[in-house]
Amino acid sequence: MKNGHRWVATVLNFKNYPALKSLNRNWQWIPGVFEDIKWQAAPETTHEQTENRALEVQLGLRFCTLADRCYSDIDYQGHPTHAVRAEVISIYIGNTETGKVLAKFVREVE
Repeated sequence: MKNGHRWVATVLNFKNYPALKSLNRNWQWIPGVFEDIKWQAAPETTHEQTENRALEVQLGLRFCTLADRCYSDIDYQGHPTHAVRAEVISIYIGNTETGKVLAKFVREVE
């Protein structure tokens, strides 16, 4: 943005909280730093979907709207940053070439 100002959403690390439920048994989040997601499927299946690098991840966010608790102004690498708190409520993993959704993670009803 103009003058280096940034507007961002901050979320908790959803891998460390059991709020998202996988709707596909073959997919699960790995709580480590260097690997994020594990797909337990035969190489024939995974290669067909990953060979063209057409997989994308889509995050569904719910933004906090309470003015007194949801915003913070921080400095990120010398840039003023206005942050709003958000929750991850869904994650879809899909193939952009085929349009097929391979995995769904949704926040359980609270």
